[in-house]
Amino acid sequence: MENSKKYSAKSSLVRFMKKSCGSEFLEEFTIHNEDGLWWAQAKPAPAPAPAPASSASLRGKSTVANACSMVWEIAAQAYQEDPKAKRKEILAQCVAAGIAYYTARTQLQRYKAALRDQAYCSKALLKCAAATAS
Repeated sequence: MENSKKYSAKSSLVRFMKKSCGSEFLEEFTIHNEDGLWWAQAKPAPAPAPAPASSASLRGKSTVANACSMVWEIAAQAYQEDPKAKRKEILAQCVAAGIAYYTARTQLQRYKAALRDQAYCSKALLKCAAATAS
């Protein structure tokens, strides 16, 4: 209901709107004040929400055998060529090779964790060797 009548008191407008639209009229209308006169205006319809990116297109089975080890090989090669290779680029290579996106994502994360652990163990062994040599 569009109310084009203007009221001198906000309470009069609210009372009218409650009678004609119910107590939830504030969800559907905005109240305006100009030069001491109050009126209600219908809120514009909300814009439709954009469709969420479908993860269904990312899901699926890998089309290659031994997808997990293949991700590790692709990641190792990418990091040999460029130690600062972007995760997004490596994932794109994996998907282009026929590996399911979520498999590639999981295995790349595990590969990077293994590299961190390996680096930590190497440093610890070097410290231990240096301590025993002295």
